[in-house]
Amino acid sequence: MSIETLLEAARFLEWQAQQQQRAREEQERLRLEREREQEQKKANSLARLAHALPVEEPRIEAPPLPLSP
Repeated sequence: MSIETLLEAARFLEWQAQQQQRAREEQERLRLEREREQEQKKANSLARLAHALPVEEPRIEAPPLPLSP
């Protein structure tokens, strides 16, 4: 094998490794994006649910009336 062939093979392997690294980074970016979207959907669902539920105001009970003699 000539030195040129070896250099070409080495360049190809380096290019291939770079392509694989880019693909892994893209997959990770997409995974994180999906996770953020799911978190946002959960937060929106909880906000809608909280908004839909009736607000229960705290009850203030009056003290008992004194007994009349």
